[in-house]
Amino acid sequence: MFCANCGSEMAESSNFCSACGRQITAAPNAFGMRNEVSTTVTAKGHTGQISFDGAAVTILRKGFLARATVGKGEKVIPISAISAIDWKPAGGVTNGFIGFTIAGAFENRKQFGGRTTGAVKDQNSVVFLKSQQSDFEMLRQAIQKALNTRRG
Repeated sequence: MFCANCGSEMAESSNFCSACGRQITAAPNAFGMRNEVSTTVTAKGHTGQISFDGAAVTILRKGFLARATVGKGEKVIPISAISAIDWKPAGGVTNGFIGFTIAGAFENRKQFGGRTTGAVKDQNSVVFLKSQQSDFEMLRQAIQKALNTRRG
């Protein structure tokens, strides 16, 4: 069997493609074939929403907060362009963030105490609250799995 998303060969008993992470249905259809399920992992944060469909990360920003920080709009980053995930969990009194390092892009590293403030203005990052962290942890795991699979 082959993945409908990336074309990689898969074991007949697989529920996920080991190359791209795409989920497929466990039950065969009327023709005896196992179909792809379009599963997208989505997490809504304080400064935007991130979705991952196995092939690309989409950052969506709308509303006043988006206009006041990096601007409203949508940014799609192919998984092949991501070289690292920057992660800071939310604490008792601080917000957390997830950010993406793009291969070949300039990265401005902040000093101690300024990482979350810098993430607010970074177009490749989304800040989240403690109450939103579990959704972002699932998102991070899905993206990291896809990155690890691509690197072999």
